Amino acid sequence: MAIEMFHASGSASEDNYADNCKAFMRVHPEEDVLSYERVKSLIAKVTGIAPIKHDMCTNSCLAYTGPFDQLDHCPICPTRESRYDPIQLAKGKRVSRRTFSTFPVGPQLQILRSSPDTARLMRHRREVTRRVRAQVNPITEIDDLFQGALYLDEVDEMNITDDDMVLMFSVDGAQLYASKSSDCWFLIWVVFELPPEHRYKKRFVLPAGVIGGPNKPKLMDSFLFPTFYHISAIQREGLMVWDAIEEQLMCQNIYVVFGTADTPGLIPVSGGVGHQGFLGCRTGCKQEGRSKPGGSTYYPAALKPHNYTSRRGGGQDVDYRLPPESAESRRTRYREAIARIRAVRTEGDYMEEQCLTGFGKPSIFLGMLDGKFLSLPTCLPMDPMHLLAVNIPEHYISLLRGTLVCDKNLDNTDTWPWACFLDPRVWLAHGLLMESYGRYLPGSFGHTPWNIALKITSGYKAAEWMTYTWTILPTLLRHILPHDFFIHFCHLVAGARVALQRTVKVEQLGPAHEHLILFVEQFEANFYQRRLERLHFVRPCIHVLVHLIPEIYDLGSGVTHCQWCMENFIGNVTGEVHQHVLPYAVVTQRCVRRVQVRSIVALCIEPPSSVDLGNGYVLMRARERSRHLVQLQSEHTAIHAFFQRHNTNIAPEWIPFFKKWGRLRVERTGQIARTAWKECEWEAAGKIPRRARMVRLANDIYAEVQYFFQIEFGGHERTLVMLAPFSAQDEALYRTTFGVLTACMAQPNSRLVVDAKDIASVVAMFPAILTAEEEGRPDAADLRSRRFYVGEKLGMEISILQGYMEPDNVDEEDPDTD
Repeated sequence: MAIEMFHASGSASEDNYADNCKAFMRVHPEEDVLSYERVKSLIAKVTGIAPIKHDMCTNSCLAYTGPFDQLDHCPICPTRESRYDPIQLAKGKRVSRRTFSTFPVGPQLQILRSSPDTARLMRHRREVTRRVRAQVNPITEIDDLFQGALYLDEVDEMNITDDDMVLMFSVDGAQLYASKSSDCWFLIWVVFELPPEHRYKKRFVLPAGVIGGPNKPKLMDSFLFPTFYHISAIQREGLMVWDAIEEQLMCQNIYVVFGTADTPGLIPVSGGVGHQGFLGCRTGCKQEGRSKPGGSTYYPAALKPHNYTSRRGGGQDVDYRLPPESAESRRTRYREAIARIRAVRTEGDYMEEQCLTGFGKPSIFLGMLDGKFLSLPTCLPMDPMHLLAVNIPEHYISLLRGTLVCDKNLDNTDTWPWACFLDPRVWLAHGLLMESYGRYLPGSFGHTPWNIALKITSGYKAAEWMTYTWTILPTLLRHILPHDFFIHFCHLVAGARVALQRTVKVEQLGPAHEHLILFVEQFEANFYQRRLERLHFVRPCIHVLVHLIPEIYDLGSGVTHCQWCMENFIGNVTGEVHQHVLPYAVVTQRCVRRVQVRSIVALCIEPPSSVDLGNGYVLMRARERSRHLVQLQSEHTAIHAFFQRHNTNIAPEWIPFFKKWGRLRVERTGQIARTAWKECEWEAAGKIPRRARMVRLANDIYAEVQYFFQIEFGGHERTLVMLAPFSAQDEALYRTTFGVLTACMAQPNSRLVVDAKDIASVVAMFPAILTAEEEGRPDAADLRSRRFYVGEKLGMEISILQGYMEPDNVDEEDPDTD
């Protein structure tokens, strides 16, 4: 009983649990309900999982672990802060001044294998790997790690076997409060044994540790040491687990496939010099950077600047058309680099070798058993989330606005032909226009992006950048950005959209890579122009675009190992912090609770009066109270045409008779499709709903949903949807923009009936803004009123994997309507 009450209290306080206990005991005074502390102790005893505390410097310099375990003072702090409380130390007691907690992954994995349900899920990797290896034909689709070439190589080499559990390690920092210094670092494990639809959900993401701030750790390896020492021990001795399916004790091992972090966070993990170094690419490629005279920051420009001289390389142009360097070549160069670093004897030699090799120390990953982790540097993949949801959008918009640093002595933003938002008035008008587009974004697209002209300097979030850059911005640049620069931007969007797909066809990768190569080449040719004063235009985020697609071939779908999972984890944990006196302690306790009490995965309970149609489709109210005859002749004709297409003979005089339904949940995308029947009522009443009635069908036809309905015919009930289809897409525009812009004409009086399950996703339809050339056409008025651009949400698949389901918001719907 106490454990159930503890679990049910969720993120509530200890006082809330105590109040519930008192209320229960008033009704059942004969029961002895455990106190909060006693029930926590019981859970720790039952699960065998408890946090391990380690001493750390009060200023977060280092943790007293590994080689620092016996120290009494911090060797990094200028004041040599004491490890122990001086007052208690004077009494002969060693009481640590500050600690951090880790959560060993071994017991957590044992728990997953001990339940029949999760043990069955934990067979996913094994089963998928066997299917992939049994394929005779080449792989045509990549949707996970298991189609990646390097993973399959490890399987062939027997480094990964059925007795291994494949994990991904991730580390990231977060600021708990926006208004004060409050950084905190989180460590997690992602279990690739699980299917993707479970792997990233709250229940199955395993905490590994929490490091309190607010100062940044200066020696991160010392904080990571307990976690990797535990992993290394398991790799050498094995982990005994009870498999609830096999019903026997088995010896398992751990294979660490990835270590992930954003670019700054990766430096202490990889041992690299960082993105500003001479060899600063996070993939470990051998392209040398170029620096400005007297500068210490290197930029990965492929084209040599005019009149450029440097004592360190960078003397020739780099050809991105050459075949990408093989993973084995990068591994060999990494081993050679670490050997050179280990061989230095003076500080001067060390600084020189650090610059020339791109590494300053061996990675802590080298402490793991050889053959039980994907070799460095390939086990440290790129992070498509931060790259495409923050770095690239921020950099590109700064160019369009002319806010990027400009050397006034040698350059002038007034001469930048791409700076279409240089005039503040144009930028403010653009912000208002994009804000007005929010009404066309379905609720499933998440939070509507704020007016970027007003909010760009106050923390524009990654999700907002995603929707703005890859969904809205292409529709708003076509009429204002010079044509050549707009087509250049389309190369970026076309490539990025493929890279952000969870499931990608192999045939898409070649064209996507070509688009990104063209974008980078033309960026250097048209923006940077070999001008030394513009060398800083070529930021590392521009360079790494050339590695984005080749990494999919090697490591599988990028979105399955990027930082979305970590960001979601941080959001969940920090959202549970309600006591702000000791926030770091509270965050740690929330992780402890998550480790000890694995909540049952919440089932998606269908709302009252819904109809489960199967295959992940649910018909939902509003619904008319009574049946009625179809009213429009066009709709009558469309229904008859549907049955004729399905070879069902019906009499010409038959008149359909049904009730309208208002919504349909598409569980594959987590979206709810709504109808013109209800949304137009709201709009007529002066409300401004976020339109969710525009859909894409399985055959890539776009349409406006009028209503859903059910018809019984021939003893079978069919759930259908009445649509107003858009015209076929503008093929010329589609080809010119490489598929970035899909333009269709509204046909409000046309009708089409299809099966409700033919709806693939809910999309946005943005009114098209005409170019100057189109404004001069005779049909300009018709284009302005009926032409729309399609907007689809990127990252939808990964949102679903993390458990996203569009809120029902049933209160906004009338259960039954006359």
